[in-house]
Amino acid sequence: MKMSLKLPKISMTWAVAIVVAFLISGIAGIMILIPSHEVATEATIALAVVPQEGEEKKDQELPQEIVQQAPIVDIESKEDKTLEEEIIISKEPVTLPAKTEEGSETKVINLTEAEMTQPEPPPVTSYYNAAYIEKRDDDLILPVKSAEGSRPFDIYQGDFLPDSTKTYLTLVVSELGVDPALFEQIKSSFSKEVVCAFLADRRLSQNLNNEARELGHETILMLPMEPMDYPKSDPGPETLLTNSEAPENKKRLETLLSQFTGYLAVTPYMGNRFLRVKRDFPPILKEIERRGLGYFEPRSVRTKAFQWKPKEMLYAKGSYDVVRGYSVAQIHEVLERVQKDLSQKQSVILTVQADKVSLQEVQKWLPKVLNETVVLAPLSAVTE
Repeated sequence: MKMSLKLPKISMTWAVAIVVAFLISGIAGIMILIPSHEVATEATIALAVVPQEGEEKKDQELPQEIVQQAPIVDIESKEDKTLEEEIIISKEPVTLPAKTEEGSETKVINLTEAEMTQPEPPPVTSYYNAAYIEKRDDDLILPVKSAEGSRPFDIYQGDFLPDSTKTYLTLVVSELGVDPALFEQIKSSFSKEVVCAFLADRRLSQNLNNEARELGHETILMLPMEPMDYPKSDPGPETLLTNSEAPENKKRLETLLSQFTGYLAVTPYMGNRFLRVKRDFPPILKEIERRGLGYFEPRSVRTKAFQWKPKEMLYAKGSYDVVRGYSVAQIHEVLERVQKDLSQKQSVILTVQADKVSLQEVQKWLPKVLNETVVLAPLSAVTE
């Protein structure tokens, strides 16, 4: 007996649907068998950390399996990834915010390219002011009047307040710049009204001059000039000489004037021959005046500078001198004369050639003469 299996009849539509269903199931099974990390790409990683439009930015973490399989890139090994610092200055004005005290408003500061690239002006100190300096191509730095016509003599004065009811004693300590101990003696024993005169072209003069200015002292530059017994007595390099032509002496003068800055006047060092020659000395005075400096002449120097100087020149003449090498008795004799003049209300300019004994004796003597009516005054107060 034969048995037969009869399949139900289905329509064509159902047959097609069944075939499609089997195909979809097979594809899905294959996809399940493929590891997820093999289909992860750099684009997939990027999409995991970049928020979609309209979403807030927040810290997001990659799935652990993606992080483990993400390619490692050695940035330092790629030359095109190297960062270099570059300063860029815009040709247009730059607006920078400026803080206010309350912090509620914002001010703006406009900086142009020229302002951003312009170097800072040199500092103004007690011994250097760029407005009164001429910088030359030959590296000389010379005193000069400012563009407005004011003088180094004016700008480098001390802060002394003139008082016509007082009698002035001006103390000029000369020939400094050789022995630093002498300047230390001035610092420890005298007030800032004492005037310091430094020799040109001495190793210590520049630094000591600067220190004196910082302490409030007025300073003077001493110019070496030809003495009677030259060259037996030699004032030093760049000495102004009677047998030199005017251009050569002017060149030497400029070299001397550039030794340091901050002094308000010059004074001769030696020079008893040079100062008496009308052909040589007046041109030096004229150049000194042209540069806005004063001229101080100690009593021991006998010249016609007062008659030969330009009319506009600032000039002061010393009254008494304590010469280096004087005995204590000789020093006291000079000081007694000074004291007598002061008691008669005559202002006095006393020049002391620096040595240890002279400074000690003058320092002990000062309290005897300084009082309510007699005061120490700097050179600027007695220069006319």
